[in-house]
Amino acid sequence: MNDQQLLAAYLQGDERALETLVHNYYRLVVATATRATRDPHLAQDIAQMVFLIFQRKARGLAREVSLPGWFIRTAQFVSLGAMKKVARRSYYEAASSAEARNATEADAAVPGAALLLTDAILALSPREQVCVLARFYDEQAMPDIARNQGISEDAAQKRIERGLHKMRSFFARRGFRIATGIVPGLFVAAFPRGAEAQAVQAVLGSLHAASAGGAATATLLQVDKLVKAITRRELLSIGLKSGAALLVAGAGIGGYVAFHAPAVPPVPAFRPSGPQVDALARAWAQVARQMAAIMSNARLRQQTPTLPAAMYNEMLRIFNGIQALRTPQTERTMIAEFLTIELRETLGLSERQQAYVYSLFQQQLANGDTLLDGFKATVAAKTNLANQIRAHLSVIQRRRFDYTYGEDNIGFLNFLVAAIGSR
Repeated sequence: MNDQQLLAAYLQGDERALETLVHNYYRLVVATATRATRDPHLAQDIAQMVFLIFQRKARGLAREVSLPGWFIRTAQFVSLGAMKKVARRSYYEAASSAEARNATEADAAVPGAALLLTDAILALSPREQVCVLARFYDEQAMPDIARNQGISEDAAQKRIERGLHKMRSFFARRGFRIATGIVPGLFVAAFPRGAEAQAVQAVLGSLHAASAGGAATATLLQVDKLVKAITRRELLSIGLKSGAALLVAGAGIGGYVAFHAPAVPPVPAFRPSGPQVDALARAWAQVARQMAAIMSNARLRQQTPTLPAAMYNEMLRIFNGIQALRTPQTERTMIAEFLTIELRETLGLSERQQAYVYSLFQQQLANGDTLLDGFKATVAAKTNLANQIRAHLSVIQRRRFDYTYGEDNIGFLNFLVAAIGSR
């Protein structure tokens, strides 16, 4: 059964059709939410909300709606609502500026384009969305796509080719020029297989509980129950407005989510001394994100057993850039700035958090007679530094820290570790 047949069956009371749709699109929704929030744990809770909204609004969807497009848009909408109160810079802009400095245009374009994959999919027509996702997300054979869509194989092939061409043009207009043949590979990295069955069952449990009420109010209560459960797990704190934290109405969810952050000790404000260090630190933060993406994806780890050449060249460029800026009078301060900006970019630090982190790095790097001594003293204190920084992060920022640098801090201060090893 295709999407429209499953939707029609569900509206006629077939709960198995709803379960099939959840199984089909859970991975799509979670991957979309993860890219939007950079938090895989939060993305799973957002997925539950998205499917609850679908259950609530399924009857009002147009017959020609692209369900993949609807799920992507709704996941983006809920993710943006969840992140509304988080002070962070644009991930796309940071990635684009860093990738633009890569040694070759082709190497830079692929990871940059991957960040815009969701928007590129939404730029397609509903028919193109369905066929492109059926081919590269569901990995369906062409005869199956044609049969499910009620068209010829030639027509299905043309829709897919047209969709890939449009996506390539979408990327090119935003400065990422990649070959059309590269686009299908973006789906493999963006939507990895292997979604946990337990997570899917949790979504289905929420939907069945909402259905038991037999009315729209039941869905609203179930969403509210889910939000309270998230709050109890200290992922989110829901801001209340007239006693309602999350409203399901009109186009979907309205409301806002506030994220708690501990008080930060008062220290002098942090201001980078110049644009060169700021640019190099931003580029290093992008390298850290790329390495985290590889380490968090089993398939990518298998495909990249050694450091990619483009990443190695970028690291070398950054090292040389820092070396060229060094002076005996400013080198320790410059490295403290560099490390602070890296965390600002990867964690989304507020100004007060930046000032606090900068003061920690300054104090630690001041140890020893030489800069190398300061590096070694800072790396030796890595665990203590990580704990001090974590203590002044919000819940979401701590999850970003763990995702980027590992819960065991193995990726933290990698710049210093690499610098020590090169001497």
